[in-house]
Amino acid sequence: MAAAYAFHIAQNQPFVDGTRPRPRVPRFSRLPRLAPDRRQLARSAPRPPGPRGGTPGRGGLAVLGRAVWMRDAVRGRDGHPATGLNGYPRAMPNPRVEPGEPPGGRPMLLVACVVLGVASRDASAADPVAAAVAPYVDVLSPMRPPGRKGSHKLEYQPLASGGRIDLLPSLAGPGYVESIFLACKYATTLNVYVGGGTAPSLSVPVPPFFAATYVDTQPAFASPWFSGNGGPNGIGVMTRLPIPFASSIRIEIVNGSGQPATIWSQVTYQAGVPDDWPNTRTLHASCGERSGVRPYATLVLADVEERRKGRLAGITWLYDGYPGRASPPTAPLEGNFRITVDGAETPAFESSGTEDFFGMSGYFDRFSAPAIAGDIGLTVKTPVTFAGYRMFIADPVLFASGLRVEWQNGTAGQAAFTGTSKVVWCVTYYTE
Repeated sequence: MAAAYAFHIAQNQPFVDGTRPRPRVPRFSRLPRLAPDRRQLARSAPRPPGPRGGTPGRGGLAVLGRAVWMRDAVRGRDGHPATGLNGYPRAMPNPRVEPGEPPGGRPMLLVACVVLGVASRDASAADPVAAAVAPYVDVLSPMRPPGRKGSHKLEYQPLASGGRIDLLPSLAGPGYVESIFLACKYATTLNVYVGGGTAPSLSVPVPPFFAATYVDTQPAFASPWFSGNGGPNGIGVMTRLPIPFASSIRIEIVNGSGQPATIWSQVTYQAGVPDDWPNTRTLHASCGERSGVRPYATLVLADVEERRKGRLAGITWLYDGYPGRASPPTAPLEGNFRITVDGAETPAFESSGTEDFFGMSGYFDRFSAPAIAGDIGLTVKTPVTFAGYRMFIADPVLFASGLRVEWQNGTAGQAAFTGTSKVVWCVTYYTE
């Protein structure tokens, strides 16, 4: 790349007799980019999280090198303008030629700047500046390292009412579960045991954990993080939320439907990967269901006081105005989501409304469920019921000692309503 720039500038240097060839300078927009892979890196892995307002990137020196060259092209090293018609750079003699510098001088400066920019892409890890802005990688990152691929499945497996069965028998060693697929009855509980404990480290109802509440009566959906379909005889769901483990893991389900069930399942994992992720070594969930929520009441969806570092993974949520005859049924959507970290007095994040939290507006007007946009999705929409999920992947929410997630059932002074609301939710998060 540096050679291409040097050749380009060399074409505009004066001949020995003082005459000058016609400049062959393309538009700036056509010049090769110094670091084209930076955009791909930014899409594939979260930038290092820090205080709100931005974090420097590793391409800074490359941008600096380019900026120095463009400034020199516009101003000229001798202080005279160096632009021609339409603002394009034009070559011009440089009356001051330093000893050992070729005529024009600027090719040497340009090559130095380009080399500076390219060298910055491969800065040594020993450089404290480069280390400070290294890409942030944890168990939620697309760039997390793989291990030894493995899986376990069940097919046509009968399960009595109240019965238990392992989706993943005890697996020794470190690693992480990368996906769980399950076909079962709607009222099923998922239990995860890590580290050989007798009590589950994670115990959740299947529908909200898989963002599939009401999926037995609503259209099927599929997204990068969740999928669901079903009917009165059962549901099929999948999640790609990773579950890390340090020494062992076992996953089971409990049939709470009151009826016999037939199970199909598929669990995939990566074994042999140490569970030393920053902020994300153990998966937790705060799931719940509440009926009779009065107007303008605030629901606490998660209240975590771990006194250790962690990261919010995502939120699944459903509102149903039918059981409590909420009228108008869209008024509760004026309520906001609030996320507070480390006991702060003000939220780190507050939405401007419920549908705004999911990147939509006007009470989800003109959207039809399912509406999926990667880390955000609308999974249920009827005149009285709405459900969606939001994952915080490219915009991490980290905490050092605590996490609190709230939703308000409408906002006083914005939209009055009568009746009550039913709300189902699941907040997933990790800790070290």
